[in-house]
Amino acid sequence: TIAEGWDVGTTPEAMKEDLMLGLRVGFCGALSTFSSWNEDMVNLLRRGYVDHALVGYMLGITLPMVAYRIGQHVAISVFLHRARSQIMRDERRTGGYGLRIHRSEDADDDEDNHYFDNGSGSD
Repeated sequence: TIAEGWDVGTTPEAMKEDLMLGLRVGFCGALSTFSSWNEDMVNLLRRGYVDHALVGYMLGITLPMVAYRIGQHVAISVFLHRARSQIMRDERRTGGYGLRIHRSEDADDDEDNHYFDNGSGSD
């Protein structure tokens, strides 16, 4: 059927293998990159370039943390920008149709007592 055609490979069981593959590749890639960097720093220490190795270690540890924080700030900024844009679009969309809900002046604290006003001023 048509409904079954839309559901190809989207079940949790089908996605589980892809997710695990991505996690394994990502973990192994990060581990091998870290190992190569650490090997280079150890080789610098063995050759007597202690100052170069220390700078390498400081940069290698500090830059990823700084990049992570910058990424967090960018993600939050993008999220807030999109949320504000959506709110503005919604306000523009609902602001011009003439139906506004006003709370009745003479209601005695009844939350459900509202009336519709088309903006003409007459009740």
